[in-house]
Amino acid sequence: MRIEKPVSVSHQILAEYVREGDIAVDATAGRGHDTVFLAGLVGAGGRVHAFDVQAHALQSTRSRIEDSGLKAEVVLHNANHARMMDYVPALDIPRISGIVFNLGYLPGSDKSITTEGETSIEALDSALRMIKAGGIIVVVAYAGHDAGVKEAHRIHEFVRQIPQEQFCAYVYQPLNQINNPPHLVAIRKH
Repeated sequence: MRIEKPVSVSHQILAEYVREGDIAVDATAGRGHDTVFLAGLVGAGGRVHAFDVQAHALQSTRSRIEDSGLKAEVVLHNANHARMMDYVPALDIPRISGIVFNLGYLPGSDKSITTEGETSIEALDSALRMIKAGGIIVVVAYAGHDAGVKEAHRIHEFVRQIPQEQFCAYVYQPLNQINNPPHLVAIRKH
């Protein structure tokens, strides 16, 4: 494995777990990069649920999906990721093999609108209940801004508490870089 940036590593990990016909969740759609990546993995028989609180982020995601020509069904939810379980149909939950979080603010947008520790923890708690056995949750956390530092700390504290009998959690993080670069938390369900 080559040493890569955390976002690239998140895609490498997702590609190991998400298969054609599966269901996947992009908890933070943003500009749609992760949504399109997941749609490519699940293929025509699969489905991706993508969440974002910003309507213009979902517009960006929709455009990226349309431009990609992918065949997967993608369902966009203009909602906070903390409410994932309210939107993903119960029939889809047993088939969710991958959930991705790309936390922080929407690049090129209002930096005061960010994901927040409390709602991200709620969403991560839901993700732990939604992911199927053998599935993966990846979280890219950005600690380069004040809200991100607090959120990343809360994520780490939460993940340290999840039961090792059910989950295995890892952190991938640059150690000698300035400006608090993003890091990755990966959680696999046994």
